[in-house]
Amino acid sequence: MLKDILQKIYAGCLQIALPNLCFGCREPIDFPTIKNTDYNSEKGVSTSSSVTVADPLGKRTDPVFCQNCIQQLTSDTNLYCNRCLSNLPIGVISKRTYSDRCGQCRAVNYSFDGAFRFGIYDGMLREAILRMKSLSGESFAVQLGKLWIESKRDQFISLNPTVVIPTPLHWTRWWKRGYNQSETLAEQIAKEMKIPLQPNWVKRIRATRKQTTVSAKERRQNVKGSFAMKSDLSLSGQSIIIVDDVFTTGTTVNEIAKLLKDHKADKIWVAVLAHR
Repeated sequence: MLKDILQKIYAGCLQIALPNLCFGCREPIDFPTIKNTDYNSEKGVSTSSSVTVADPLGKRTDPVFCQNCIQQLTSDTNLYCNRCLSNLPIGVISKRTYSDRCGQCRAVNYSFDGAFRFGIYDGMLREAILRMKSLSGESFAVQLGKLWIESKRDQFISLNPTVVIPTPLHWTRWWKRGYNQSETLAEQIAKEMKIPLQPNWVKRIRATRKQTTVSAKERRQNVKGSFAMKSDLSLSGQSIIIVDDVFTTGTTVNEIAKLLKDHKADKIWVAVLAHR
């Protein structure tokens, strides 16, 4: 009894001092309720009680997104092309494969085998990506990556990947931002799937203009020759997931996929947070 009372007092004080705020909307959310079980050796019975608490050592056990934000971030139910990620026309019902081409990418040759997305670049997901790219966005990227793999676990597993690599940043952009958001996202995916993360396989050797500042025709030239790999690296038998935050035309990830194919990669998949 005394233990329960003390735990409630502790949790209440912690909630006042360090309010549990949603990572998305910054609104307060409740601590989870956990069940404590005590065994009375004299009576030979176990008693249980539900108590709202944090870890006694100060490790918060609370959720990081409220249910409303989770619903908004994971609400993409559109049928989309498995190559260019464009939404398919309303009314299309099809068991599409990764090799199928839609009207948007019929004339485009990609070096990767297929792509999938967490959502579209709009609403809360757009706000989340912009926030993730700020100087203080790394912790947010960690939680967003965890939510991504938790909600799309079956999709990741179905590809049977052997390794995850992030889209690399040039060192000048990394220096300004302080971290690579794609690497942080990829780290959460690799950790949850228990497969290697290889952030150093592909290097960005040339600084480029932001893809959003150039036309669709200029994007291919903008990233051409901007990535490199070790010449003696063989990827035979590897099934690789390239992780990036936003996919527009796919030019950047396709340039990386070309390198991986040149090094004999077996399968290459592209996973992005959002399609613009």
